[in-house]
Amino acid sequence: MTHETSVGIGLTLRAPTLAECQQVRVWRDHPSVLGNLRTGSKTETEQTRFYEDVVVPADEHVYRALHDGEMFIGLGGLTYLHRWPDEGELSLLIGPEFQGLGYGRLAVDALLTYAFETLGLEAVVGESYRDTPVCRFWADLAAQRGWFTCLFGRSLFFRILPLRHLEG
Repeated sequence: MTHETSVGIGLTLRAPTLAECQQVRVWRDHPSVLGNLRTGSKTETEQTRFYEDVVVPADEHVYRALHDGEMFIGLGGLTYLHRWPDEGELSLLIGPEFQGLGYGRLAVDALLTYAFETLGLEAVVGESYRDTPVCRFWADLAAQRGWFTCLFGRSLFFRILPLRHLEG
């Protein structure tokens, strides 16, 4: 059974398939993506193991395939759900061919709506390396929406509370 959540803002969140997770593995190796990530490349076997051990149980980490209609455009997640009560960490990867088309903001909105309305989280946090192109996306979004941000080391950290996620 596939769990699907339509968030009413252009994207649908679905439980990811193994094929979608393998597509994410391919996207991760693209030059516009790999330099933005905290973790490196995975082999097909490693990605299958990640899918079976982390994605499918959906316990500490909840991942969702991001769809525009039937088109798979990325993978997002709320991770480390047991690290701090009622808090999750935002994870997002948009396919290289879909970057720069507005899907990033739609995906963030969909994931935050899911986090606060479906999972009942009280806060969502995130991190982006400051020396990466994607950090400008997060910094601009945080500034527009009034999220708490902190620069520490080579990272931009941000914290999002309900009612602040769709402002701006």
